[in-house]
Amino acid sequence: MGRGMPIVPPGHSKNGSATNENSPKVPSKSFLWGRAGPSSSPASESPTSSPRQANAGIVTGRGSRIVVFDAVVEALHTKHKNVLSKDRKFLKSLEEMFSSVTNGATSVSLETLENTFRRHFVELSDKFLQPLNRHYDGLVVGSPRSMTLSALRAKPEIKPFRQDTFLESLKTSPPDLPVKSKKLLIDLYARFLKSPNFAAWLQQRSAEVNRDWRAQYTSVLVDADVVAWMREKGRREVECVDLMLRLKDEVARYGTFFRGDQDFECQDVEEGYLPSIEQYQKLKLQKERAVAEIQDRVSLFK
Repeated sequence: MGRGMPIVPPGHSKNGSATNENSPKVPSKSFLWGRAGPSSSPASESPTSSPRQANAGIVTGRGSRIVVFDAVVEALHTKHKNVLSKDRKFLKSLEEMFSSVTNGATSVSLETLENTFRRHFVELSDKFLQPLNRHYDGLVVGSPRSMTLSALRAKPEIKPFRQDTFLESLKTSPPDLPVKSKKLLIDLYARFLKSPNFAAWLQQRSAEVNRDWRAQYTSVLVDADVVAWMREKGRREVECVDLMLRLKDEVARYGTFFRGDQDFECQDVEEGYLPSIEQYQKLKLQKERAVAEIQDRVSLFK
């Protein structure tokens, strides 16, 4: 926000103090002295000057006396270039909303305005993140939905996010944003990739994928018929032992959370960090079945 520029009245110096008769006269045209803010004004530093003397005065112009006051102009300045064009559809909806009020309709509540603006920027953010989410999904190898006992993976394999590859993909698959040019769009995403917001988004997406993968991994171990799978023709002993060890590891991993003497947040269960109590009980039962099956096989060779 910038302050106005006070005009030095006749009979005053630049710092706001009065001058004597021998001082040079002020020319017929007025002179403007600018300042960046109240603290930078020379008049504010002078103990004999008052704000009124520094900020107001009477100046003799050409043929008339003009009263001049220090003006305060409020404005918002930024060095960032505008990338997106105006969303005229959204602006028109706002105009229609306020025009209905002037035509005698009920007034627009603050809650309605907040919801309108919130929905607009949520949709705009979703459009901005669409190419990022699409590119990240292509970095995940495989899908947890196709996981079975014969193809178990506790963690997903995620390729590294290469920024140059992503920016190149924007040329062929740009987002549905009201941009002025494709070059400005690529520059916008390039700046986003260098910001802390990108690191936070990447960490959140990785956590979501890991939670989904862990949830599906636990679901396969709980719901599958482990005994029938171990007795399938051609099943190798090393595969059966590996499944038994996986079940033991899962029971040991979550056992501390279900002893009854420790508390844990239910939100962790919902987000996939922990299985539910029912799933944990089934994991214990699956482990006992796998151990019994291995013991029966060992007894046959004795």
